[in-house]
Amino acid sequence: MIRQIKIYLIPLAILLSSCGGGELSDKDADRAKLDEFRSYPINMEAPKRKFSDMISQLRIVGMEETEASLLGILYNVMVTKDKILVPGSEGKIIRYFSLDGNYLGQLNRAGEGPEEYKSLRSFWLANESIHLYDNQNKAIKSYSLDGEFLDSRELPYPAEHIYPTENGFWLDMGYRFRQGQLDSSNYRIIHLSESLEEPEFFAPFTEALGFPITTNINSFRMVDGLLSYKQTLSDTIFQVQRDTVKPWIKFDFGDDLLWADDEMRTNGQKAMAAINEAGKVWVMNSWVGGGKIYFNFNTSFQDFKQMMLDRHSGDQIEIDVSKSTEEDYTLMWNGWVNENEMLIAINSLDLAQLLGELDSSQYAFNEGSTLEEIESSENPALMWVTFKDD
Repeated sequence: MIRQIKIYLIPLAILLSSCGGGELSDKDADRAKLDEFRSYPINMEAPKRKFSDMISQLRIVGMEETEASLLGILYNVMVTKDKILVPGSEGKIIRYFSLDGNYLGQLNRAGEGPEEYKSLRSFWLANESIHLYDNQNKAIKSYSLDGEFLDSRELPYPAEHIYPTENGFWLDMGYRFRQGQLDSSNYRIIHLSESLEEPEFFAPFTEALGFPITTNINSFRMVDGLLSYKQTLSDTIFQVQRDTVKPWIKFDFGDDLLWADDEMRTNGQKAMAAINEAGKVWVMNSWVGGGKIYFNFNTSFQDFKQMMLDRHSGDQIEIDVSKSTEEDYTLMWNGWVNENEMLIAINSLDLAQLLGELDSSQYAFNEGSTLEEIESSENPALMWVTFKDD
């Protein structure tokens, strides 16, 4: 059994109300509740609601198509104050676009040389430079936005994912360590200083996972200024603080979770054979927002559900993404922009039908983008989707 981590309530700053009564404002009190650990029983038969019926407003940006900017999927997209950064589906290129979707250039230094990277697992911007984690070389590579090589720093541990903060780096080790290392203990998370030294170890485990899986989705995410951590096969999101890692949000699938069975967790061959037959949740991803959580999961290699959960009430709906009796919209969920708004990419040929399900007052195109241009492009479009409060 994996060693259980003790659950703590997150310390909360007590803020005085403007009237001096010493009580938390309604907004602060509500936020305080959301910062505490909570387990949500998941309703596998939650009512369905059409995706278009959930939309309050939509802002659309077409992504310019050139020979150099042909995109496959728009996933792990980063939006800064003046750029949209899109990692290529081939896993080697980061393309830059303006906020209006005009192609600006790219970073492509993939290769075997000392100034190049073999893999592109995650990336971030800092000090007018772009930094990426090359997990095959176990290194952080740094470049100017024009592609000029700046620096390479090797990590002391072969992490799955890393996340930079002002105090250093958090490393997701998955279940890589073997018994006998690090004082006979194994850890899923390591914190390193800015100099990649002074390791601190969190989230211990005592057994290797028999069904390891890795993805390009970073297991670390920032949520309203709080760093969170969730592995792909896990049903729990942890909150990561400087000196502790605490369970924060649990998706309670009950008996519908494949990994509730100890043998499934440790016997990869048995688990692989059971995935299609058991009809139980085995892989899931989640994006936590200020008041809502979008999450999806598979109950086989094909059966896939998309859900929205209200963090306050625990109410859930299944998102109906069908555009006809036989076809679904191709949507790529990229994360929350603010309290009630998400960045979602859509197949260019699906956009017209989605807009046909909305009133014309509900959507607008950024300057330079039109439906005709988007439909004539192979590139997906980006949508800033504001959801209804209900």
